[in-house]
Amino acid sequence: MALSNENHQSLLRPLGVAQLIDSFVKNILAKGGGEEQILAGMLPYMQGFKGIMNNAAAGEMNLLATQYNGFISLLSYWKISRRYSRWRY
Repeated sequence: MALSNENHQSLLRPLGVAQLIDSFVKNILAKGGGEEQILAGMLPYMQGFKGIMNNAAAGEMNLLATQYNGFISLLSYWKISRRYSRWRY
């Protein structure tokens, strides 16, 4: 799913980022997809996601995760991908 110009503008706000991520994850799950599809498609959302993580006030991440299930899902998958990226073969 490509982000439109309107969606890029909402990346400037934490709530907009959380809503975009929530929609992205829920859309994949509604189509029968799972973690592979989420991991494969999450790159366009990572700049905004990282911005929230770097600038969130105490409790803000928890609030967004409580409001948007898809947001917490992406956080979980991001943690998994970081763990795998540290492994060397």
